[in-house]
Amino acid sequence: MVGKIPNDVTKEQVTALLSGIPLPRTDTEPVENCVSWTREALAELQQKGWADQFDIQSFMEHALERATSWLEAGYFPRANV
Repeated sequence: MVGKIPNDVTKEQVTALLSGIPLPRTDTEPVENCVSWTREALAELQQKGWADQFDIQSFMEHALERATSWLEAGYFPRANV
């Protein structure tokens, strides 16, 4: 959990905030993808005070390490791309 939305914030407000973050584009520099979108979403939520203040880069690195360890342990099947 990265925070708790205050009771006076509506689902529509959260949806509007997240919908305002552009989807990743291909062939851009720097690279845009689901990770960059998530980073931006977390920053926007923090800026509004709707997510706890923490180092987003460290959080993303930790999440990647966990996901990699779960894949290596066989908890999730690898995609055949």
